Amino acid sequence: MILQKMKWPEVKRNVEKGTIVIVPVGSTEQHGPHLPIDTDIAIPYYVAVKAAEQVNVIVAPPVNYGYNEKELRFPGTVSVKAQTFINYLFDICDSLTRTGFNKILLLNGHGWNEPMVNTVCHMVNEKTDRVCVSITYWRLIEDLGDKLRESEKPGGMGHAGEFETSVQLFLDPKHIDMDKAVKEVIKQTKYTWYDLFISAPAMIAQPWDKLTKSGVNGNPLLATKEKGERFIDAIIERLVEFLQIYDREISV
Repeated sequence: MILQKMKWPEVKRNVEKGTIVIVPVGSTEQHGPHLPIDTDIAIPYYVAVKAAEQVNVIVAPPVNYGYNEKELRFPGTVSVKAQTFINYLFDICDSLTRTGFNKILLLNGHGWNEPMVNTVCHMVNEKTDRVCVSITYWRLIEDLGDKLRESEKPGGMGHAGEFETSVQLFLDPKHIDMDKAVKEVIKQTKYTWYDLFISAPAMIAQPWDKLTKSGVNGNPLLATKEKGERFIDAIIERLVEFLQIYDREISV
């Protein structure tokens, strides 16, 4: 069910049944010369909607803007500063709880959002008597990412690299320009690197233009539509499984 297409009595009936509401959270951010700027919100929103076709949940309108201070020198990127983002996302969740929702899932699609999205979940759980959980969608399939990747570790599955490009080749091929795709892997150190599937022990939020000329960190040249389909199918399957567990076993 899509919240913005529902009527309030229908929403009320679902609130009374304890239906989970998913809030997709992403960003409006450059993704190299080959991927569209909506990549980080288009993917989690698609995943949420497809999961909602299999399990009784409501998908709220997506949060299209996120924390993006590091990439503002790439035109098209929009950033919401950290405290503003936290307050805004909390207010969304607070409104949902005050209208009766007991269980919220924040489905995140942007790496730099992750600590703030987790913080908002803590705030909701502290300040209300409801339950909020967060998932960054690609973390549902870290095992599969490691199995299917052909790019180097770490780095090849970074920003606009093999993973995101594969997924977008499956979801949105008409807005991808693979003729302009370039491989660019940011210099690694012993403790810092950028890869969606291999977490680094240290995080440095440097301006992105000091690290990459193209805006890419990874190897999109190894991306395929077939990999993207496998990634997306697995993400949806595991999200559905999680939602079933959340609905059945986590009480308010």
